[in-house]
Amino acid sequence: MYSPRQVAKAIGVSEASLKRWCDRGLLPVQRTAGGHRRISKRDVLAFVRERQQDLHDPTVLGLPETTTKAQATHAPEALIAMLLADDENALRGLFTSWFLAGRPMTTLFDEGLSPAFHRLGAMWQSGAIEVYQERRSVELCRRALYELTLLMPEPAADAPLALGAGLQNDPYELANLMVEATLREMGWQAETLGTDLPGDTIAAAVATRRPRLLWLSVAGVADEAAFVQAVDTIWQACLEHKTRLAMGGRGLSEALRGKIRYTVYCTQISDLVDFLRSTA
Repeated sequence: MYSPRQVAKAIGVSEASLKRWCDRGLLPVQRTAGGHRRISKRDVLAFVRERQQDLHDPTVLGLPETTTKAQATHAPEALIAMLLADDENALRGLFTSWFLAGRPMTTLFDEGLSPAFHRLGAMWQSGAIEVYQERRSVELCRRALYELTLLMPEPAADAPLALGAGLQNDPYELANLMVEATLREMGWQAETLGTDLPGDTIAAAVATRRPRLLWLSVAGVADEAAFVQAVDTIWQACLEHKTRLAMGGRGLSEALRGKIRYTVYCTQISDLVDFLRSTA
């Protein structure tokens, strides 16, 4: 929570103007026991995003100095450079800048982050980088994506629920976190259950939580028969509880897709967004 003076400094306006905006209801405020105004970081960023402003001093809000619209590039080469340089602040600044600029998360993920990690994987396999660099890059993105979702507005109490997961022997979680951030931006209550999960426990989550959507990201399949059986268990739970099942990931070959059932197959995150908008 921040005082009007701090928020005014972050945005680059006078404190008097900031207080007028608060009094007009443009910026939600909470009152301390002493009656002083306090404004949440989420509300400040929602205000800045809606008005298409730039932050004058993002460090006041605990954000990287690089959080500006000018930094919001999604070129895979730029992302790779940040990751291999272990520049977490630059990555956090990029993600936050992208969100504040109101740009689609799908563009950042489908055209920037996903291609960047495909190239990093190829670089690791060819010996151009060490495996620790690829794993460290995943960790940096994981933390930046988690922080990004915390900056987004809280979904409405009646917003649809979506759950995501990765099946057993599939520990790759970055795609799930990208989907979660995308759906949160769309106003959904989106949660990742985790990775390396048995099919029956995912089915139990569907039965207990009754989500409108379940998404499964498949990076690889170690045991095809076990995978098909797990997906069938999940599909039966989805049918019973009227949950749409979205599948995606580079581990799903065309032959394997013919052995399982699902509502929609997505080659990229924008496919899922298009599906949800067409069925809203």
